[in-house]
Amino acid sequence: TFGRGTTASSLLEVSSGTSAAVAQAWRTFYRRIHNNTHAIEYSGDLTVGGQSFSVIFDTGSDRLILPGSDCLSAACEGHRLYNAGSSKTASNQSDLVPVELAFGAGAVTGYEAEDQVCLGGACAKVRFVEALEESDQPFK
Repeated sequence: TFGRGTTASSLLEVSSGTSAAVAQAWRTFYRRIHNNTHAIEYSGDLTVGGQSFSVIFDTGSDRLILPGSDCLSAACEGHRLYNAGSSKTASNQSDLVPVELAFGAGAVTGYEAEDQVCLGGACAKVRFVEALEESDQPFK
């Protein structure tokens, strides 16, 4: 939950290609401007198809959302983009299922994707949303 009762999407990408200190500074700033001193956020690093992402785990959702390499939104700029073509473990690339998600803090449009997701030493095939459009909030 991000300030004033709004809920962010699952596993939001905080930063990509930046240091953990930058990601932590961003989260601290966000909490301060939203007077959200009581909220707890869980963040960590994932690899998806061998590509690294720093994410916030949304405990209120079971969805993983990653901006795709074809993302058209300004909100995708500055974030690492998932590229199925760069993955040796991606599947379901020819049968794209459109997905639209709306939540308290924004919206995402994209496709169901499936690839190997690793958290620490644990890896599994996981379905997730490869975003083509993201609202500015909370993604930008």
